[in-house]
Amino acid sequence: MLMGGIQVIRESGQKRSPCEEKSGLEVHRASGEVRWLRRVFDRRNGRYYELVVDPQGNVVREVDEPLSAHQGRGSARRRRQRRTS
Repeated sequence: MLMGGIQVIRESGQKRSPCEEKSGLEVHRASGEVRWLRRVFDRRNGRYYELVVDPQGNVVREVDEPLSAHQGRGSARRRRQRRTS
């Protein structure tokens, strides 16, 4: 859950916004640690940027890549097949 701001800029008649930015505090699922997060989906320029900083100010993750390379994450991730016994 993101505790902060979400900025979505939409142009009329468009289904998706050309630029979407999410920033604020987020709780890391595995550790329970609160981290600051900034995530930008720039569809107009085809870029994805993410910055995650821990409470001490250390950069935990920084990603700047083409949006086309940002696949297999979140809901786009393929589900593993369950083994039936």
